Amino acid sequence: MISFANGQVRGGGWRFVVAIIIIGGIFYYFFLRDKEPVEWAPVEDTGWPSKTEAVTEMRLNLSAIVNAEKNYHQLNGIYLTCAPNPAEIPTERVSWSPSAASGWDELMVSLPSGAWFQYEVVVTGDDFEAFARTRVGGEELVYSMDKSGTLNTK
Repeated sequence: MISFANGQVRGGGWRFVVAIIIIGGIFYYFFLRDKEPVEWAPVEDTGWPSKTEAVTEMRLNLSAIVNAEKNYHQLNGIYLTCAPNPAEIPTERVSWSPSAASGWDELMVSLPSGAWFQYEVVVTGDDFEAFARTRVGGEELVYSMDKSGTLNTK
């Protein structure tokens, strides 16, 4: 227990202060001191500067599409089918524009202008699924997200 008498820390309090200083030094050494930035080298067979970054961006984009579909449904009572955009499944970062395929302008979803994935929304009855597709090293990767926000791989 730390006790103060005449503004001084007594007894076990010094051990507490020393422990805080040691913990602070360890935290500084491992987390705060200057380290050289880590450079992501392009993966030779894919051209991706960072697969983690591309997949993280795709998850955010699918979430934005799902939220836009839910908003559209609240306003119009139906879900909106959106054609594959871009038209071809990309193997590298490509330009993405809502006016490049039907449905996207009307959905009013805002995605970055460059994308590693082709996006599409398929409506079935009173349900929909948003898809994201890409080609990595010749292999096609397909992700989907339903209206509950659950991400699936196909």
